[in-house]
Amino acid sequence: MKHQKALFAFLVLSLLPLAGSPKVQAQSGLVISEFMANNVATIKDDFGQFPDWIEIYNGSAATVNLEGYYLTDNLGLPTQWRFPATNIFVGQHLLVWASGRDRKVPGLPLHTNFKLSNNGEQVGLVKPDGTTVVHSYTFGLQLPDRSFGLGVNVLSSTNFLPLGAAARYYVPTNNALSNKWWQIGFDDSAWIAAQTGVGFDRAANSLLTPFIKSDSGLAMTNSTTKRTSLFIRVPFNISDLGQVPNVNMDIRWDDGFIAYINGVEFSRKGFSAASSPSSSSAANLNRTNDQVVIPDSLFSGLISQNLRVGPNVLAIQGMNNTGANADFLIAPELVSRAIEYNLSDERYFANPTPSSANASGFAGQADEVVFSTNSTTFLNNFELTLNVPTATPLGEIRYTIDGKAPATNSPLYASPLKITNSVPIRARAFEPGFLPGPVHSETYIKLGPTMVNASSDVPLILVHSFGGGSFSQDTLKSAVIFIHNPVHGRASFTNAPDQIFRAGLKIRGSSTAGNPKYNWAVHCWDEDNAPTNIPILGMPADNEWVFHAPFGFDPSLFHNPLASDMSNEIGRYASRYRFAEVYLNENLATSTNATVSTKNYFGVYNIIERITVDPQRVNIAKLTDADVNPPEVTGGYLMSIDRPVASDPPFSAGGQSINYLEPKYAEITLPQRDPQEQYLTKYLNSFGAALSSKSWTNPVTGYLPFIDRGAWIDHIIINVISFNVDALRLSAYFYKDRNGPIVFGPIWDFDRAFGSTDGRDANPLVWSDGGGTDFFNYPWWDRMFADPAFFQAFIDRYQELREGLYSTPNFFALMDR
Repeated sequence: MKHQKALFAFLVLSLLPLAGSPKVQAQSGLVISEFMANNVATIKDDFGQFPDWIEIYNGSAATVNLEGYYLTDNLGLPTQWRFPATNIFVGQHLLVWASGRDRKVPGLPLHTNFKLSNNGEQVGLVKPDGTTVVHSYTFGLQLPDRSFGLGVNVLSSTNFLPLGAAARYYVPTNNALSNKWWQIGFDDSAWIAAQTGVGFDRAANSLLTPFIKSDSGLAMTNSTTKRTSLFIRVPFNISDLGQVPNVNMDIRWDDGFIAYINGVEFSRKGFSAASSPSSSSAANLNRTNDQVVIPDSLFSGLISQNLRVGPNVLAIQGMNNTGANADFLIAPELVSRAIEYNLSDERYFANPTPSSANASGFAGQADEVVFSTNSTTFLNNFELTLNVPTATPLGEIRYTIDGKAPATNSPLYASPLKITNSVPIRARAFEPGFLPGPVHSETYIKLGPTMVNASSDVPLILVHSFGGGSFSQDTLKSAVIFIHNPVHGRASFTNAPDQIFRAGLKIRGSSTAGNPKYNWAVHCWDEDNAPTNIPILGMPADNEWVFHAPFGFDPSLFHNPLASDMSNEIGRYASRYRFAEVYLNENLATSTNATVSTKNYFGVYNIIERITVDPQRVNIAKLTDADVNPPEVTGGYLMSIDRPVASDPPFSAGGQSINYLEPKYAEITLPQRDPQEQYLTKYLNSFGAALSSKSWTNPVTGYLPFIDRGAWIDHIIINVISFNVDALRLSAYFYKDRNGPIVFGPIWDFDRAFGSTDGRDANPLVWSDGGGTDFFNYPWWDRMFADPAFFQAFIDRYQELREGLYSTPNFFALMDR
């Protein structure tokens, strides 16, 4: 389809329809100006995540209500996601998150019900008739933190409130000014006369110095109580509103601000949208100077809407992160820009500009490098050739062997590489005028002579980290993982690998963290170190796995698999697992020790899927932040009773300290999710109150309607039979589905069970021994076991299982699997 140039600020253009697809025509100034399908670290959404995003630009002469318009990533399904009532002002760039969260609450950031594929697909804006495509792209592979969109021409740019503009500022010590100070008629004559930007930096040769025109350090820091907030008022006059269209505020800020135009708030950064500012408000960010010096270009229709002929005032409350911070800056500018987008000029952008006009871009991106040999193990040395499908005289290939992504200063590929040792090769094409191509990685593992006869009747896994320091609990260490499944009953590294992937590994567990045989949390990575779902050993895909080796308490590696089989045998989901033998090599590619030998044998591991909300795992409803009313708000919630993680504090409800798992703490504590947090806490408190009430045994008014009694009984039976000393108080998972009761499970962590080396589980004739869980007297459970009906149901279920699925012959059969 041929595109035409469009002056979106003033013109309406027409596009010809495509045969066999929805009607395509020029639209009245709406366009998808930019999108990103591989957002690794460019911009966070209001959940603190990095989802894909789509930017809509209104180049028409009037505000457009987008209600009824659609966004889609498949033009064959044009009505995939419908806009709610949303005004997009003249000259505005509206950001929509393609996160899959499906939030369309007017006034809140918008989230589509789909995500974009970084491997390439379509994205389109469709009119309310559900068939007319306003604007669309069919795009290919997208690189991390690179956007795609239309080239832009800036027809004119007027900076009518530049850096150094006359201003006045005041450092408040109380709330006496209330909400008057940002109004246009406020008398600020007693304030300190200044120029924008206002700030300070105690460091010599600071990056902020060129932007600090008025030093506020003395006023903010030379006091007994150091101040975090400062008020700034910048007056200006406008004689003709027609001369200042499409107004943006370009601002350098450290560490937060709230901005008002003529008394109306239009933007805030680094300060919660749900909080009311005070004279002592502090920013919730602590920005670095290299972030601060790059101005944010912020568009809000409220700026142009509230400008007036005659006197105007830009008022800003600037905030520091703490009173002890050594730097601070508020440096605003108001800029009017007339722009045009060129429909025939689709470009990649190395510097994405979400919510503002596109920067200069690139005509395309270089090709992906092709390797002559795919990742493999090898015994004999060989030569590796690298090339690109459409090589040009100015193009070049750069590569690395240290696991890092290639850059323009990485080694230049000039001739075939001799592969004589274990080595990870990462290569990338570069070409002038084009974005760098995607990173392509292949890994080659040299096998020593002792590995020729090494084999196993279970899968073999090789973890090779190529140096990179020690494994820790805090930091993910990069590695490449090879998996070899048995062929004709035996697995061998001399056979072709069945699976190869990049990963980040860290040590997991509390009591097992110091073991010489590492317990790993394995995070599956794509080429950009972003999470990617990978199926392992026939188990459903996930982006995180557990490589489990409870060296100290269960040298047999038998306890957790047996408990899982016990649970799954009676229809209660427990994590799938597979046994494998693991080899570990941590030597650099430049070391001769990088060659894998039998000395790298690290032992038998239990590869386990983690407990997570998933249709093939804990199959409950997945909440979005739009689910704030019944029945959606009633579930699903996945929780645990366990040691808390410092970054995810527990909450108290029903007499227990409970951890949020899904939604995560960082999600459910967002202001827009308050109804979910309140509902869950109230439900658990109501359960606790019913359990402790005088009528707790009443099947209607007591605790019973709050729980799935069968699931609770099955859960404790497995823990009692195994004598799990950590039961109910550690690694105790439970969940609540939509409109459902509390279900206890899935089971997890049976290292200290079945007569382990812990010792407290050594005597099967007692219920609690030396500090382990007292199964029948633990909070919640003590009251339920005091209910004759619950205790009888427990007895009946136990006898049923012992006569059937848990009979002695069946137990032996489970052990022999």
